[in-house]
Amino acid sequence: MDMPARDGVVVVLTALPLEYQAMRSHLEDVQREDHPSGTRFELGVLPDTPWQVALARTGAGNNSAAVITERAHAMFKPEALFFAGVAGSLKEDIQLGDVVVATKVYDYQGAKETGEGRFARPAAWDASHWLEQAASAALCDERWMDRLPPEIRAQQASSRTPKVHYKPIASGETVLAAAHGSTAHLLRTTYNDAAAVEMESAGVAKAAHIAGGLHTLIVRGISDMADDGKSAADASGSQQLAAANAAAAVSAIIADLIPRDTGRTVDSIAAIARANEQPPPRDHIDFRGSTFYGPVIGKKE
Repeated sequence: MDMPARDGVVVVLTALPLEYQAMRSHLEDVQREDHPSGTRFELGVLPDTPWQVALARTGAGNNSAAVITERAHAMFKPEALFFAGVAGSLKEDIQLGDVVVATKVYDYQGAKETGEGRFARPAAWDASHWLEQAASAALCDERWMDRLPPEIRAQQASSRTPKVHYKPIASGETVLAAAHGSTAHLLRTTYNDAAAVEMESAGVAKAAHIAGGLHTLIVRGISDMADDGKSAADASGSQQLAAANAAAAVSAIIADLIPRDTGRTVDSIAAIARANEQPPPRDHIDFRGSTFYGPVIGKKE
């Protein structure tokens, strides 16, 4: 079956199977697309939008997330890339089920160890301004929750309505399940503005930066409080709830976006030159609305 024509493509990455399924439930007309390396993507459409969505699972960790980000960029040349998943909260006022839109991603494990102690050498990447603005518009009220599965929405309606936070996120290779260990101390003292912690966003952000101009946004649902209660929270179904909230939020953000490259293939070099206030190439003839490109036979210098 041929995929319906769409104006734009975005990529959504996830780490866990439940995160993948939460995002996949928002797509229609899903078809399999394999990268030559074997990485499997599914390409579907987000209903009532002009967008195709390429979905893949990276597995846990920043290294694999970086590799899959690069492959997604090479394969689809997307206008935007999102990571939708779960995370642990680092703040008491950010509770289970809340959504954190990362304004910045920290790679918190960069450091130098000397006889005098450990000295942090952080790397950080800011969120795409375009996508952050779209998130602010799409998630400004509770309408994004209309995209949740009925059972999840009913569950949250009977308890606490999730809040959306725009805060930095810390990313490393450690599963944080203790409130008073060395990693927790590092995050409190050196990355005090970080609202959540997880294991993939630094890899995604670095790969997107290297790709050059790839608009990227990390959206995480809070599944635990990054403390000794993590296992109990996971067993209670908090990951499913957090994954559903993150996927619904990402779907709402994508729906708010307008493809920016729709006319790129029909824009003329002369039109781009005029927009940039630069003279057009010398080898052209302007026919007032139609332009011939290439060498002009018999042209005198």
